[in-house]
Amino acid sequence: MVLPKYKTVIFIHGCFWHGHEDCKYAYIPKTNTKFWIDKITSNAERDKVNAEKLTALGWNVLAVWECEIRHTHKQNLTPLIDRVEAEILVNMTKKISMKFY
Repeated sequence: MVLPKYKTVIFIHGCFWHGHEDCKYAYIPKTNTKFWIDKITSNAERDKVNAEKLTALGWNVLAVWECEIRHTHKQNLTPLIDRVEAEILVNMTKKISMKFY
């Protein structure tokens, strides 16, 4: 998601595809293991490079993981929304007001 008004980019990462550390959903399949390790590692490296480029351009980069949406905050997304809002506000030079519906 891109929020140009707040100069913020929010990446929604799948735990498996982006190698979420210490997450039970970020596993390596038992077949074709080398392929999957290379694939997931290259995805994570690309994520890091893209975040660094955006940060260098003055953008605030946030990551939300699949497990946060599907499991941790499955019944109540308010804490996740509050975290994202707080991270945006920390990086803003002026106070803003946001409403989530």
